[in-house]
Amino acid sequence: MARVCARLSFPQAVLRIGDVDNRSRMSAVPAIMKRTSPLVFCVAVASAAAADDAKPPPDWLRAKIATYESQPPTRPPRAVMLTRYLGKPAYYVPPVCCDIPSELYADDGALLCYPSGGFAGGDGRCPKFSIAATPPAVVWRDSRAAASSPRAK
Repeated sequence: MARVCARLSFPQAVLRIGDVDNRSRMSAVPAIMKRTSPLVFCVAVASAAAADDAKPPPDWLRAKIATYESQPPTRPPRAVMLTRYLGKPAYYVPPVCCDIPSELYADDGALLCYPSGGFAGGDGRCPKFSIAATPPAVVWRDSRAAASSPRAK
């Protein structure tokens, strides 16, 4: 769709009253509509996508975020990202350490799988999931600083 929207342009010349041309002004209307209709479509889709991205997190996710905020901060900081899995919205929680797996949730809050991380490298229930396949949007990131670990002297 981005290619379609990028290739759109307005007509170079707009028919004006008094132009000497064999075509009537009415015959120019469909040509203009053919050029602007895809533009209107792209603007509408982009607006809907922006509105969809701007919607607040679902209740189950707000409760999960509240749980994360009640726990001590981690390094790297916890985050929740909106992505897609099998064409549907999904929420990805990256691992915070080597032995803690990442989590992938459906839009309704059902845990789909542990796609990566942990000692086993995930549970294998979402073999088609790749965080790189659909660039995620950050829904929430813990902004608190994690306590630094004590240094050995």
